[in-house]
Amino acid sequence: TLDRTLGAQDRREYMFKATIIAKLRPKFDLIILDCPPSWSHLITNAIVACDVLLSPLECKISQFNSLPVFMDHIKAFRENMRLTYQHIYIPTRYTPNRRLSVDIRNWYMANLQKVSMGVIRESAVGEEAIAVKMSLPEHNPGSPYADEMRELLREIWTIAAPETSTERVAS
Repeated sequence: TLDRTLGAQDRREYMFKATIIAKLRPKFDLIILDCPPSWSHLITNAIVACDVLLSPLECKISQFNSLPVFMDHIKAFRENMRLTYQHIYIPTRYTPNRRLSVDIRNWYMANLQKVSMGVIRESAVGEEAIAVKMSLPEHNPGSPYADEMRELLREIWTIAAPETSTERVAS
């Protein structure tokens, strides 16, 4: 697999940046690498190559409790690799009618730097979109969840590519 191949390379953490991103950057304003929630050579490559790191944070107690470990790990990696990316947190699996979910999101907003105002709410529509391998706006374009997702994407675009955000964000 690619992860094993990267493991055998010298300067393996820089392979994406040197071979893929360098070629794509002149052609695109924004390049998004969507990675699985695990630590591997693919993840280290994506983080080293990024200008903006988006970290989803579930508004659930299990992820909230493990947040300090994640933050220590990512901080140590960032310092060790001397990286300067922006880090933006996105609250996910948010349930506005559950007190604990609201409290967790409020804690994120008050205690973390750069938390998006937009959230990804927990919903059956979102689960269905994942099941059919579509984005939420593609799967159910008229739903309020799709509207929220589009608004969140506009917010991320504005932060990640501010010089082009006003001309490129689609309605």
